[in-house]
Amino acid sequence: NIDILDIGGSGKDSTYFCSEKPINIIQLEVSPNQQKLFLDRLSRCLNFSDISIQLNTAPAEHMPFTENIFDFIFSTSTIHHCKRPDIFYEIFRVSKE
Repeated sequence: NIDILDIGGSGKDSTYFCSEKPINIIQLEVSPNQQKLFLDRLSRCLNFSDISIQLNTAPAEHMPFTENIFDFIFSTSTIHHCKRPDIFYEIFRVSKE
């Protein structure tokens, strides 16, 4: 499985990875409205049954994940809203070495 973390995503960019199988897409977001948009967008992916989706409601500066678990981490239009360097520490902490 490929484990992908989408920080603060609305799902638009996560849809680009839907062709990779099997895949786990984990979204980290503080807004329930954005989480709904995320699920709506991803539900349009083909072969949706091969995709595991997990929503997490938490700030990116305090990720609720163990170390070294994500193969790929990305964020679109979010990091500039976060406290730096805390978010960068968290991104490095949870990414696989």
